[in-house]
Amino acid sequence: MEENLITEVRMFLKNKGVVQRFTATYTPEQNGGSERENRTIVEMPRTLKKYNPDVEFPPALWAELINTAVYILNRAGKSSVKNMSP
Repeated sequence: MEENLITEVRMFLKNKGVVQRFTATYTPEQNGGSERENRTIVEMPRTLKKYNPDVEFPPALWAELINTAVYILNRAGKSSVKNMSP
C-alpha cells in the first residue's frame, strides 16, 4: 500500500516537471538552493518594510508579508524550469 502511494507521488511529481533532490539530514551545505530561497523569503518582507517607512506594519501582519513574498516568488520565472510558464 505505502509503496504504491510513493510510486504515485513520484509519477505525479514527474508529470508536473518537479525534480526531487535528496540530501543528507542536517547538512544545509548540500541544500544551497533551498537555503537561498528561504533567505529570500525572509528578506523580502524586511525590504518591503524598509522601503515603506511611512507605512506602519503591525507585527501581526508579518505572516501576511511572508505569504506575499512566497506568492511573488512562486510566480516569478526560474531559469531551471524550461519551457514552462510559472
